[in-house]
Order: sequence, then C-alpha cells, then structure tokens
Amino acid sequence: MGLLLWLFKVELSQTYVYALILLANLALSYHYLHEVSFRYGVDYVAYLQQAGAVLNGERDYTRLSSHLGPCYYPAGHILHYMPAFMLHMRTENVETIIKAVHMVMHSVTLISASRLGYLYHQTEPKRLTCRSAQLLAFVLLANQQDRE
Repeated sequence: MGLLLWLFKVELSQTYVYALILLANLALSYHYLHEVSFRYGVDYVAYLQQAGAVLNGERDYTRLSSHLGPCYYPAGHILHYMPAFMLHMRTENVETIIKAVHMVMHSVTLISASRLGYLYHQTEPKRLTCRSAQLLAFVLLANQQDRE
C-alpha cells in the first residue's frame, strides 16, 4: 500500500498516517493475542518471585532470591516486574494482557519512528517531500518479524 501511494505521488496527512499505522498494527497483531506462546523463559519466573518478595515487604537486597539464586541485577529492575506479579495474582489472562500492552507499545514505537522520518525529511536540504517519510512509515508497518 505504501509503495503504491509513493508511486502515484499520493501524500497523506501525518495525522492520518499515524492513525492508519496504529489501527493497522493493532489489526495485524490481533491474532497473536490468542496464540499460546510461553516465551517468558526461566528468568521471568525468578523475577516474579523476587518482585513478590519486595511486594511482601522484603527490603534487604541481599536477601532477595528466587529458585535460581540471589538477585543479580540492580534492585530497580524488580519494579518493572511488580505489575506483572500483581496481574498474575489477580487473573489467569496475564499473557493476553501483556501481549495487548506490547501491541500498543509497538504501535507507539512505530508512530514515533515515523514522526522522526517526517522530521528528517522536512529538514533535509534537498527538501524531499513527505512521501518518503510516509513510505518509511508503511515499510516499518510491513515488518512482520517485528510484530512477533
């Protein structure tokens, strides 16, 4: 689609491109929500155990441990896993929720990268049209591996 717009010299407004990227990325990623993947790995469970210990009142960093051993990373990284731990304690649909948040964050990242493309092409000395930035935005959207 992006290539056809570029070839036929169709230039969409930036706001329309951003909205299209958001909606198209969410639509293209929707089937991953219901796919069982178990991609967390061994460390994820250990981080959840350490986050649970902090939420239960443990404040001594040297006493934070899991089934894999003591906490090796700076204590601040455990804060990242506290919302995931709380979700695990309240619902069984944690993987779906985490995937949905990832889909939205991925869309925001694509929009940010597209915005940078627009800013670059607007300030370039040759003054390329915004069609090049628009093409870049749709090429980023077309990357399926980035979505998996």
